[in-house]
Amino acid sequence: MSLEPNRNQIEIFVDALFRYAGKQGFVSVRSFYENDEKSFRITPASLVGGFKFLVEVAEDDARRAANEPRPVVFCPPIAVFTNNKHAREQDIALGLAISIECDSHAQEACKKLEQALGIPATAVIRSGGEWVDANTGEVGDKLHIHYRAKTPAQGREGLAKLKYIRKLATDLVGGDVSNKPICHPIRWPGS
Repeated sequence: MSLEPNRNQIEIFVDALFRYAGKQGFVSVRSFYENDEKSFRITPASLVGGFKFLVEVAEDDARRAANEPRPVVFCPPIAVFTNNKHAREQDIALGLAISIECDSHAQEACKKLEQALGIPATAVIRSGGEWVDANTGEVGDKLHIHYRAKTPAQGREGLAKLKYIRKLATDLVGGDVSNKPICHPIRWPGS
């Protein structure tokens, strides 16, 4: 029996966060073995193919990750890259979102971010994990909170500003500091 990704969730997520990505560059659709930095699969998806093509690539790679015997995390960065070979900071063409990983006190973090930024998040995604409040014993979902940029960040100055905003937002809510770089891989819904 084969596991299937939820294409509808992938479509909603791609539409929400890649809406202003344009038709140039590449999305690095990637998956990693869980608890291992070794990649399972990396597929560069050209934006020339449009929204439907990106969703098809993501759905196919999510399916492959789900059906691999070893646990695999499907987690493409929410960015557009200049080339189809690398997904490093120096390869970013467009930064598309302020993304924060909240591994504890996630609901409070979401409220704090909405208050600080003055707008609701574009997407709030349960990351698949849970955390336990040491004081109350209450169990809560770990969350990924995304704010889509009205205009994608580009160029050295624009990308530096977006990275700085991600740092400030992460620090404000005590988020996972590994997610500060724009090119950091992050789990997508539907996978």
